[in-house]
Amino acid sequence: MLLKDPVVSGETAPHLPADSAEQERAAHLRRRARYTIGLLTHGAGDPNSQAVWEGVQSVAREYGANVICFPGKPLRSPHGFEAQANVIYDLAGPENVDGLIIWSGALCHQVDVPVITEFCRRYLPLPMVTVGHPLVEGIPGVVLDNYQGMRDVVTHLVESHNLARIAFIRGPQLQPEAEQRYRAYLDVLAAHNIPVDPALVVQGNFKESGGTEAVRVLVDERRVQFDALVAAADNMALGAMRALQQRGIRVPADVAVAGFNDEVPSRFVTPPLTTTPFRSHEMARRAAEMLLALLRGEAVPERVLLSTRLLIRQSCGCPDPLVSEAAEVPLRTIDRPLAAALDVRRRSILASMAECWELPLESVPAAQLEKLLDAFVEEMTGRHAGAFLLALGDVMHETVDAGGDISRWHSAISALRRSTLPYLRDRSAWLRAEALWEQARVVIGETGQRAQAYQALQAQEEARTLASIGQALGNVVSLEDLEQSIAQALPRLGVRRAHLSLYQGPAPAAAGARLVMACDEGGLLPLEPGGRPFAPRQLTPLGLPADRRCDLVVEPLFYRDGQLGFAVFEADPHLEEACAILAEQISGAIKRSQLYRQAEQARQVAEEGRRLAEEANLLKSRFLSTVSHELRTPLSLIVGTIEMLLSGQGQRADLPAACQRDLESIRTSAQHLAHLIGDVLDLASSQAGELRLTCEPLRLDEVLGQVTTLGEALAREKGLAWQSDIPADLPLVWADRTRLQQVVLNLIGNAVKFTEQGYVRLWAERGKQQVVIAVTDSGMGIPAAEQEFIFDEFRQSERVAQRGCGGMGLGLAISRRLVELHGGKIGVLSTGAEGAGSTFYFTLPTMEADAATVPTQDRTATVLVLGEHAGAGDRLAKDLVARGFRVETATLEGHPNWLAQIVAAPPGAIVLDFDPATGRGWELMELLRRNPATQDIPVVFYTLSGEKNQGAALAVDFLSKPVATGELARALARQGLGAAGESGICTILVVDDEPGILDLHARLLQDLVPACRILKAHDGHQALELMARQRPDLVLLDLIMPVLDGFAVLEAMREREAMRNIPVIVLTARILTSHDMARLQKGVAAVLSKGLFTGAEVLAQVADALSRNRRLGSEAQRVVRQAMAYIHEHYTEPFSREKLAQAIGLSDRYLTRCFHAETGIAPIEYVNRYRISQARALLERGDMSVTEVALAVGFSDPSYFARVFRAQVGVAPRAYQRGERNEPEPGNLRGRLS
Repeated sequence: MLLKDPVVSGETAPHLPADSAEQERAAHLRRRARYTIGLLTHGAGDPNSQAVWEGVQSVAREYGANVICFPGKPLRSPHGFEAQANVIYDLAGPENVDGLIIWSGALCHQVDVPVITEFCRRYLPLPMVTVGHPLVEGIPGVVLDNYQGMRDVVTHLVESHNLARIAFIRGPQLQPEAEQRYRAYLDVLAAHNIPVDPALVVQGNFKESGGTEAVRVLVDERRVQFDALVAAADNMALGAMRALQQRGIRVPADVAVAGFNDEVPSRFVTPPLTTTPFRSHEMARRAAEMLLALLRGEAVPERVLLSTRLLIRQSCGCPDPLVSEAAEVPLRTIDRPLAAALDVRRRSILASMAECWELPLESVPAAQLEKLLDAFVEEMTGRHAGAFLLALGDVMHETVDAGGDISRWHSAISALRRSTLPYLRDRSAWLRAEALWEQARVVIGETGQRAQAYQALQAQEEARTLASIGQALGNVVSLEDLEQSIAQALPRLGVRRAHLSLYQGPAPAAAGARLVMACDEGGLLPLEPGGRPFAPRQLTPLGLPADRRCDLVVEPLFYRDGQLGFAVFEADPHLEEACAILAEQISGAIKRSQLYRQAEQARQVAEEGRRLAEEANLLKSRFLSTVSHELRTPLSLIVGTIEMLLSGQGQRADLPAACQRDLESIRTSAQHLAHLIGDVLDLASSQAGELRLTCEPLRLDEVLGQVTTLGEALAREKGLAWQSDIPADLPLVWADRTRLQQVVLNLIGNAVKFTEQGYVRLWAERGKQQVVIAVTDSGMGIPAAEQEFIFDEFRQSERVAQRGCGGMGLGLAISRRLVELHGGKIGVLSTGAEGAGSTFYFTLPTMEADAATVPTQDRTATVLVLGEHAGAGDRLAKDLVARGFRVETATLEGHPNWLAQIVAAPPGAIVLDFDPATGRGWELMELLRRNPATQDIPVVFYTLSGEKNQGAALAVDFLSKPVATGELARALARQGLGAAGESGICTILVVDDEPGILDLHARLLQDLVPACRILKAHDGHQALELMARQRPDLVLLDLIMPVLDGFAVLEAMREREAMRNIPVIVLTARILTSHDMARLQKGVAAVLSKGLFTGAEVLAQVADALSRNRRLGSEAQRVVRQAMAYIHEHYTEPFSREKLAQAIGLSDRYLTRCFHAETGIAPIEYVNRYRISQARALLERGDMSVTEVALAVGFSDPSYFARVFRAQVGVAPRAYQRGERNEPEPGNLRGRLS
């Protein structure tokens, strides 16, 4: 690197660009390839960053060089995750740039000189130039005379304003420029014999917050007095000004304020801030010129020191200098023609006008100055009227387009006025010139206001654009979406090109990168799937444009402490902050897409796991269904045959006593085997998630009372004493009746099995919000070491094993699972001593008082219509009432305990809307079937669409396989079929795919209904063929069959009119797995979903299905209720016995006979009594006459009404109306029918 001797000052005398310099630059471009300059800056957070980039860009444009900006943050920044941005510095190197400009003054806020020196030297042997302090030995640098600039500021306050109590806000302690400015403050005080007060010095941070905090410390904490405040940087001064003004301290009347750097906001605050320009643009220009010189092999000075000057504004107490300049008047006039004088002094006048830019003349808009000067001469000499204002308008337009400072033209006009005023000899010329200058100031002022307003609008539009882009990127969840969003966003920001790359490893610079998105003004560029790999220091595998220069900015992409990649934007310096914000938004979007992709991958893994689990559960469910079927079917044949033999059904002779004992033994063994099979299946069901409870409010004394009988029999059979202590006032529990009894029987069975002598005791007691149920015995006891695992599967006590007691070790394991499903706990108490006995106990939570309240009314003759929502079953309920049924309606919505309420007060039949049935229909049926109080309740499914007036109905009576004789007898009775002599000859079709079960059920039916004819079908197809040839009176149908199952048979029967009304009793497995349940739900849906029938037909089908149910009353009762319903609706109309009979579709004689049988009176007598009951209510109101009442209740003759009323009530209507109502009232006929 070629270095000249140090240069103390980099200033040169202003001069116009020479043609020779332009020729040299053109020759250089022809000799050498295009250079690429790298720029390492502090990033968009520093107000001088844009000016540095613009300074480098201005020189690069002149020489046709590229500029690549690497904006990071101060080295080792402690603020949040800022330091993560500095990975971008690792990307700069000879692979992408020919030389570097390092803004060392901005990077060293948190580090000392050795660290910044080491940082710069790592880029050697690349040609480098630093900007700002500190200077690095061996590397040329451009610096500002910070010391003299701050000295001028403090000296101005001391000498011009006589201020001595001057507070000072320092910059970062390790920052060399900040230390130089603080040293200047100390030296000025010393030079003026002002003692340094440490209480007036506050540590700052080069940020606005530092100024705010400094005022808090000085004013609120230290409470020191000061008449001036100087900050080492403008942003701290601005923060201090605001903090002072918020406290009512006036600036500059109470405290003068000054700063350093001349940042843009300092010009527009009130009052404008006195400061010293940092000249970042000029330093960057000079650094770029020196770097290009090094690249050309030329020697450059080791140090270039730029001077600065004081910018006096109002915050120190001085008047506005622009106003002062505008008022200056030359002390003498010169007797020389204006045109000639200006021609002679042309260059000095232009130089004077250029001083306001504080740049050499070749760096200012010289052409605009010359244009303005020439136009002024033409205007004043009369050669071109209006030329000056026209030229000024063009200059203003060009300045605004270039983003220049409009206010500087005020100083240029003042310089022009000072330079030309001496040559205006006559008053008219002077007045004309003053008018032009005044007009010029108006033009400049208005242009400045418009420019400032336009910049504000642009800033707002850019903010809105960035917010819109941020919102769009905020919804991105994939790289593909990100690419589209970025491609759409860039033109709106003015970014010409963008390349997005992601790192492929944890060490960003060393690891590879993938170019995942590239776009230009034409849109997205095609890339390989997954991106194009490349070395990160290439920045982009697509390279730089070969036919033009470009300006690039490389923005780091990171999220918190994780590096993601980098983005390369082709953009101008004024878009630096927008690119930084866009990079932050892209980082968030990339991180979001990565998290989304990880979540999606996790979801897919979980979904696959769930699928495999569901598949495994399905296999388990199918296995359970198969095992249940395969194990229980032969067992059912054994038990069924034995029961049939022992019951002595039919014409068989009584068996010998020895045979009966053998059969009893076989039945006991079969039942024991059934329990073992049940335990195994329960365990498998629990492990497969198939073990379900069907809970209801239970009285424990009732439930345990049923178990007590069996327990006592088991104990006495072994010669043990039996004790039972079950209080009658135990609270209700929410439990599954069957499963609860199973647990208690398991505990009793174990106690009896392992107790040789003594007793077994079942007891229960109330606890705090729970009930304790226990079985105590005097048996062998359980060692303490074995009590921990006694409830595990297939585990037995060593004492049990040694004594050869049988058992699979499943009863207690199943009991524990069932108790835990109820929300209780199970345990054992035993001292472990031989023969000390043990107590097995479990707890159940009790129901809340409100929840335990259940209805107790008798509803056995009532039809319950269940609907999903309020009003869902109103149409059906109204129709059933009109047909003579007692009906109640209930809704599932908002009633989570509806099942319990049904069980607590069972109705005679349930009509269930299929919508809730899809979710809980078979759960309801299983609950009813397993509860002794409700096992005989028939259920009718139905659908009815109000819009289409279509639907279907399915009456479901069901039994569980294997069918017990008693259950089958009750089912036949519900269908009107009974024992011999109770029904005539009938035909029953039995359908089952198991030949043994088919034969067993046929024999059971033959025994129960000897006069019936039995038809057998081995599958659904054969069943339909038999029904087509001969219509049976009843079908006993297995639901779960291969090929054509029971639901397919039901569906076919519903579609054929001849089979539609044949009663069906369906058979289901004793244990329904979830697979079985799904098939049943699907089967109901298949039957009902077609909606083949009209609304009237559906209502008739439901009524017909209910009419076969004897629990809902006799035929005569339904006829009377139907007639009563009609009378209640039409009692005001003329009535006759014939009209009433015709309305309900019966003969008048049959109607009269039914009425006499059920009520003891004739139909017309009931009409009159009902009319009189309505009349009494009207008379009690007292707002109608007797005649009006008679007519209102259907009597056309008031005299006849009076006679009938007196006969029934005992007084005349008028007397009754007056209050004479002491006579007895007739009986309640409705009560006789209920």
